[in-house]
Amino acid sequence: MTSTHKTLIAAGLIGSLGVMIYAARHISPAGSVAKTAQQQAAGPVDERADLKRQLQRATEQASELKSENAQLRQEIEVLKAESARLEKNNAEDAAAMRDPTRQTLEAWMDRVNRLRQLLNQEPDKAIPEMQLLTDENWLDATRKEAMTDGDYSMALSILRNEGVSNFSEILRGALSQYESDNGGAAPASVAQLQPYVKATDAPLLHLYNMGLASSGTGLAFTRTPFQDGTKVSFSIDPASTTVSFSARPP
Repeated sequence: MTSTHKTLIAAGLIGSLGVMIYAARHISPAGSVAKTAQQQAAGPVDERADLKRQLQRATEQASELKSENAQLRQEIEVLKAESARLEKNNAEDAAAMRDPTRQTLEAWMDRVNRLRQLLNQEPDKAIPEMQLLTDENWLDATRKEAMTDGDYSMALSILRNEGVSNFSEILRGALSQYESDNGGAAPASVAQLQPYVKATDAPLLHLYNMGLASSGTGLAFTRTPFQDGTKVSFSIDPASTTVSFSARPP
């Protein structure tokens, strides 16, 4: 191969290499542009998906807030109703406190409670028959509005007599039933009336003695004297619906 041939071949190779370099320089930017175009095309899709997720979360949060607001409104209505009820009750209580009738009743109950306390402090002034006292008995004994210490002592005496009087009514019923079961015959002793009284009242029978009434009809009952010496007696006439009662202080 001559030098001329070698020179021509080298020139051809150099030309080809130049073409390849030129092509590479122009093709590489084109690839970058294509890649950038693909990224730009994918970008809006991702953004839309992200926006969709954000919208979904916002919708869910709005729904939760709406539910919470509805619950809060219900609680507020309940509180308003309760506040109105309490305000009404307070107004009624204030009006009741100014009611003269209520004030009178409260003062009366205060006297009853004080009398009960006095009896607890001085148990020697109590008798077993006082277990038979009714609320009416306690109210009657404290009817006086301005009671002194002497009035309370008198009230205790009244309650003792009322207790015996209440027991006499129990005996009257027991005596009537006994005579009905025994052909009209009277019992020979108080103990024979025990089956005709309540078990809680039976222990009271031993406090009484029984005999014929001075009037000739019916039976007379005399109680063991109270601790202060007061003597109590009563007579029961089977033909009568009442009891003749008397109490003699010591």
